[in-house]
Amino acid sequence: MTLTDSDSTLPGLLTEQQVADLLAVSRRTVQSWRATGYGPQPIKLAAGRGGAVRYRPEAVEAFLRGREAAAVGGFGADGA
Repeated sequence: MTLTDSDSTLPGLLTEQQVADLLAVSRRTVQSWRATGYGPQPIKLAAGRGGAVRYRPEAVEAFLRGREAAAVGGFGADGA
């Protein structure tokens, strides 16, 4: 799957499952990240519990770039 696949319910937006698939994590992990303020920036389409949540591909890419920077900056000289 690529970030430009068009099987999202809204053109250009990704579902939680699509984000999970792209990041090789479970859907529950994506939900947990959202609940704690971690992960890609979500878009809540409806208020309250059970409201649809979607993600812009750009938000997923920005999250990955941030993780790359953290990984590079987080390793010491000994690689730990």
